[in-house]
Amino acid sequence: MSTIEECTERSDRVLGGRDLADQSRALEALRRSEIALRESEERFRLAACATREVIWDWDLGTNRITTNDGIEQVLGYPASQVGPEMSWWLERIHREDRERVLAGIGATLDGIGSDWSDEYRFRRADGTYALVIDRARVARDADGQAVRMIGALADVTRQRRAEEAARRAQKLESLTVLAGGVAHDFNNLLMVVMGRISLALGRLPEGNAARADLETALGAGQRAAELADKMLTFSGGRHFRLEHLDPNRLVQDARADWEPATPSRIRLTVALDPVVPPIEADAAQLRQALANLVLNAVEAIGDREGTVRVATGVRDVTADDTGLWRHTTRPLQPGRYVFLEVADDGCGLDGRALTRLFEPFFSTKFTGRGLGLAAVLGIVRGHRGGITVTSEPGRGARFTVFLPTTGPAGTARAAGRPRNAGRAVLVIDDEPMVRELVETALEAAGIPVLAASGGAEGVALYRARRDEIGLVLLDLSMPDMDGAETFRILKAQDPGVRVILTSGYAEAEATRGLEGAGLVGFLHKPCAPDTLVRRVREALAPQA
Repeated sequence: MSTIEECTERSDRVLGGRDLADQSRALEALRRSEIALRESEERFRLAACATREVIWDWDLGTNRITTNDGIEQVLGYPASQVGPEMSWWLERIHREDRERVLAGIGATLDGIGSDWSDEYRFRRADGTYALVIDRARVARDADGQAVRMIGALADVTRQRRAEEAARRAQKLESLTVLAGGVAHDFNNLLMVVMGRISLALGRLPEGNAARADLETALGAGQRAAELADKMLTFSGGRHFRLEHLDPNRLVQDARADWEPATPSRIRLTVALDPVVPPIEADAAQLRQALANLVLNAVEAIGDREGTVRVATGVRDVTADDTGLWRHTTRPLQPGRYVFLEVADDGCGLDGRALTRLFEPFFSTKFTGRGLGLAAVLGIVRGHRGGITVTSEPGRGARFTVFLPTTGPAGTARAAGRPRNAGRAVLVIDDEPMVRELVETALEAAGIPVLAASGGAEGVALYRARRDEIGLVLLDLSMPDMDGAETFRILKAQDPGVRVILTSGYAEAEATRGLEGAGLVGFLHKPCAPDTLVRRVREALAPQA
């Protein structure tokens, strides 16, 4: 019976046995109630149509569910396709969520609270799944028995993706800062270790029994420096030497890097799009990224036979292609991109591995592996590109790197004013062991050295003995007054001051904000004593 029919029946009961005046007043009251009810129902109908939510009403007595038009707006189901039975709804809840949803609804209906809410996956009309949040309240009769459940369901897929992207960006930013900081401190220590080993080797005669041990230690130090270099690559602090490249030629040239490391049981194929446009990129870094991806694919196949496929192609990227930069967390500018793809038919990856794949030292193989893919991510980020990974356990994996087809040209660093004064080198570094190593190496080469343990001391020493000093070796990271501030003060005192900046960070990171300011050069730690001496002599050479 409809609400209007109920009102009519009620009016018959009210009017029975009353005089005409009473009947008239009663009819007027009923008419106003009926108008108010119609207006209320219309306002509710308009609100239900306007909302971007699915409003649903489940009658527990008949087990029928009715909804508003939001079911089509939110989930794509026309009213004609919506089944009225509860079973229709349950079939469309993801099987992994269904039991939990049913348990929550059942507990609420049994009297454990009057409100229910959950977040689960619901299949849309097109077969994809929406992540929805569903909230409902139970209506009960006078005996406390549940008679109906009324709720509202909203699609929160975009919202949750945005929140996840923000969390990943924050986590990645923290990891990059940590990786860059660890690599910087690590490089400072390595400079001392490797420098002292090199000096010791120089003092030992050929044939000395200790030389073999020291050379082994020096080789281990060099490998440690390479590890720190990978961490810098992940952090995005590496300097990229951009040049115009043919992506297909890059793949063909890089194939020589992969084939020796590819077992004969694994078939390596290359599929090149003949019309890919050129890109502006660092060839060495991209070759390293491709080598890491191919090695990862080979290891995913393991001991069985399989195929690794490398391909190139072109794709037009729009602002809606947010999935292409989910891992790098840096939005891609819309436009044409070249892609480099490495696919395998190996063991594949599960959901947990896919979310942590590019973290430093995370590995599905064994502890201590994983920097290869972290370095790939750093290289892609450094090229303003994107990367996607698609995989399922047992079905292989596909890594696709997207690179813009154009990019800005590199900026040349300005040189200081030619200067022929002084032969001494002023070393400004807060690390005593590094400072002492540099002093020892330069003095052994016949180069006079002045030393300061910080920026303020270095500025004062330069002011007092300016005519003796031909070069300043300036560390970037120092307490109180860092290298950048120290350099600006020195430059204000003497526009012709010649400064080589030193740092355990990569050049691009260390010299940020100092481009064109007049640095003579940059020296990355760790560096061998002979390299240090050579660079200093070059900088001290008379200028034309």
